[in-house]
Amino acid sequence: EGENVIGKNPQPKWYAVYSDTWAHSCIALSLFDNLTYWDVEGAWGGIAFSTGLTKGIRLAYVLHFGQESASFALWDYERLTKPTRVKVTQGWSLGRLSPKVKDFTLQRGSNAK
Repeated sequence: EGENVIGKNPQPKWYAVYSDTWAHSCIALSLFDNLTYWDVEGAWGGIAFSTGLTKGIRLAYVLHFGQESASFALWDYERLTKPTRVKVTQGWSLGRLSPKVKDFTLQRGSNAK
């Protein structure tokens, strides 16, 4: 591994792979030890979170159109690890939710403001 990546990112939270036509982020939803990377003369390669755990490992891939930088991955990380909380107040109709519900978490990807 000549790029000096392996072992240089303790407890990574996200990584991004991108070009001008496609992109994706990988978001750590559980604790990982580091990043692992490999390539073969630029033709094939791989990047992944590494861990010694065998249970409770969670991550998410988010697909995007082309990107100019990796900044989209930080936004994905924030969105997936800190979901929006909404407090229900009197006068709001929530469909099937019980009137006793005081708050709930919006589903990820919601367009609610």
